[in-house]
Amino acid sequence: NSTLLGVFHTGFGGDGPNRALYLATATLSEPGKVPRSGDWTVMTKLTERGSMGFLRRVPNTDKIILAYELEDHHNGNTVAIRLYENTMAFKENNWLREVQLSKTIQEGPKGENI
Repeated sequence: NSTLLGVFHTGFGGDGPNRALYLATATLSEPGKVPRSGDWTVMTKLTERGSMGFLRRVPNTDKIILAYELEDHHNGNTVAIRLYENTMAFKENNWLREVQLSKTIQEGPKGENI
């Protein structure tokens, strides 16, 4: 058997108008089988203000990186990147560090958008 980790966002459990980002797992008994919606088990809420989650394991380690949009309907979205020590820490949402990167739009030399 293989266990898959996945992240998804939904309006359920979000902070006000924001979406919540959750971690879910699915166990596969057949290689290559695509899990259906009923095959997933929600493990934890990762944030009350998140969407567009992306997972990546750090090569040659047990560490996991989660990148997502940290939603803020008043000031625009921010890209957040979290580092987790291992799968167990990820399932418990016990991250080591989070970095937040503001998204900005700059004008070109003649005032036009780029």
